Amino acid sequence: MWGFVRSGILIQDLRHALRNLRKSPGFAMTAFLTFALGVGASTAIFTVVDSVLLKPLTYRDSGSLVALWERPYRLGGAPVGPNPRHVDVWQKRATAFSGFTFFRHISGALTAGDQHPRPIPIVLSPPGLFEVLNVRPLLGRIFIPEEGVPGHDSAAILTYPFWKSQFHGDPGAIGKTIRLGDGSHEIVGVLPSGFHFPSATALRPFRKGRTVNGAAEPLLFLSAGMDLAQMPWNGEYGNWVTLARLKPGFPIGEAEAQLNTIEAQIVQEMPATEGSHQPGSLHASAQPMQDAMVADSKTALWLLMSAVLGLMLIACLNLANAQVARALARSREFAVRAALGAAKGRLVWNSLAESLLLAAFGGAAGILLASSALSLFRRYSPV
Repeated sequence: MWGFVRSGILIQDLRHALRNLRKSPGFAMTAFLTFALGVGASTAIFTVVDSVLLKPLTYRDSGSLVALWERPYRLGGAPVGPNPRHVDVWQKRATAFSGFTFFRHISGALTAGDQHPRPIPIVLSPPGLFEVLNVRPLLGRIFIPEEGVPGHDSAAILTYPFWKSQFHGDPGAIGKTIRLGDGSHEIVGVLPSGFHFPSATALRPFRKGRTVNGAAEPLLFLSAGMDLAQMPWNGEYGNWVTLARLKPGFPIGEAEAQLNTIEAQIVQEMPATEGSHQPGSLHASAQPMQDAMVADSKTALWLLMSAVLGLMLIACLNLANAQVARALARSREFAVRAALGAAKGRLVWNSLAESLLLAAFGGAAGILLASSALSLFRRYSPV
């Protein structure tokens, strides 16, 4: 019985607090907007910092994944994607790595039924990409070595969103073919729902040449048949991105030193028709994969986080001062109510009820603002 009485009193006090706020629309609106903007901004920026900087990448043991770049003298020493033939030599001679892979982003025209072809983002990679990332398919299999041979590279692996949207989650999609341009590709696997892969603008050499608008994540992975013997020794720079996985116990600096030792060997072994044979004409750089995606965003995000928290603190102080001023302005009202027998605890609760209502409505609006801000961030950010 006492519980129902207390509930009735609580509802009565909340209604009284709401009436008081309606009598002071200026104060109520200012407090509401302060809560909404403060909660929305701080929630949004903390979510971004947490997902971009604090959480590791979604791959297993992602801390051992590195992006590898070359700095050819002929290109002014700027870091670019390595020559695939050089990567093949690294794989054969370097002992600091457990695996290498390279890939490139392309766009393909998907034709489905009688629909018009539409472009979709695709990753082209020889077999080995998913072994390096340590990713297992949800359905089917990953690429096998035979699918890295020219003429046998017609395998396709679907991402989970593409499988859901294009095939409605049908397990029977394995073995079917999809048309891309003038070619057909057999679906051999479907990736798990939690798998994410860097978009075409996300992974850059030391974040060089980052664009303003981020590209969409790839929807499809195609096997690439490559005859490395037909590739030039001193070309193909910047066309492919290389990832590798460090062996346990090997620091990235030691791995980079190994690569540069091999680079010197490549320069000496390069055919005279292609190489300059000048010592130092090729350099290799290794970079943690996560840094390659967000390194230049760290400072900006931490500064933004600090600024938002500072503004939140100022807003809270201003709101507290406004509440104190409001309480002083209502001191005569409280004195009269106390003289009529109102308990001090009840008077304090009346004031707290107003703050509770403002916090509830302002916080709810702030969460909606944060959700909208995060949607815009995911759509337009290249990080």
